[in-house]
Amino acid sequence: MSTFAPINKNYIVDQDGSVPFTSPHVINLTSPNASINWQFKWDSGVSGKITWFASIFSEPFVWENLISCEAVELTIDSSAESSIISLPENWLTVGFIKFEFVPLAGSSGLISAAIRSVPV
Repeated sequence: MSTFAPINKNYIVDQDGSVPFTSPHVINLTSPNASINWQFKWDSGVSGKITWFASIFSEPFVWENLISCEAVELTIDSSAESSIISLPENWLTVGFIKFEFVPLAGSSGLISAAIRSVPV
């Protein structure tokens, strides 16, 4: 049996890396996923941290950055200009996922991201 896993190359396009931002939408995990992956690319002047958050509650969400004591974070600096993040399996068992980018002082340039969600 094959599973179709679409790739959205326009998940984030040329986001200003000098200001904080949150992922374009909350990912609803009420349908099971085998994996969720992002590939980020950024200009050489961008620096900061992307942190993932999860919630089981909705309306209102109760966001946590640790699932079973495990954080998912990506530090962006000038040593690389792209990275792929794949959520650990225990993160796929919650209800909802989002991420936030917080720039460091002096960060400048653009960030783009693609997302790939693989259903079970």
